[in-house]
Amino acid sequence: MSFILDALNKSEQERKRRLTAPNLDVHHHPRPPGQSSRLLTWSITVAAILALNAALAWWWINKPASTTPASVSTAQGQTATRPPAPPAPQSGELITPQDYFGGRFSGQDAANTTMTPEVVPLRQLPPAIRDTLPPFEFYSHIYASDAAFRRINLNGVSLLEGDAMDGGLLVDEITEDGAIFLFSGYRFRVKAFD
Repeated sequence: MSFILDALNKSEQERKRRLTAPNLDVHHHPRPPGQSSRLLTWSITVAAILALNAALAWWWINKPASTTPASVSTAQGQTATRPPAPPAPQSGELITPQDYFGGRFSGQDAANTTMTPEVVPLRQLPPAIRDTLPPFEFYSHIYASDAAFRRINLNGVSLLEGDAMDGGLLVDEITEDGAIFLFSGYRFRVKAFD
């Protein structure tokens, strides 16, 4: 009978312990010794990575405007050049796109160059023009809503809008899916990575 009574008392004490708030009789199990130092190490590592990312983002946003050199040589021997800035108009003189792209600044006579205002796909250019195009290949294409951040890489040369490659190929505009080029008075569109 005493065994039954002892078992009932023990069972009653267990039930009370589970139902009541912890007291001095409750045993807590400590963490293993290495676990707290690993948590601290991971926390410091994550904080350092976040701080580094924040510093890089701040630098990228606040970096000074880069200056593009007048010409850049590549391993293939090609040179990317920025066309000269047009002179300031003199007393009422206006500089037209024909003067800038096909006349005074390109070494050609403006009367010999016909400007086509419409943009056509590359395959619709006249065969004579397509045959004289310098070979080029897209290596990268970056489009942004702000034109200052748009750039393409042709044949390993980084180019902005308005930059020209050897052979007279000028980057007229960088679009969401490619670029518009100007060559011998023709404006044509090429999709990047097609």
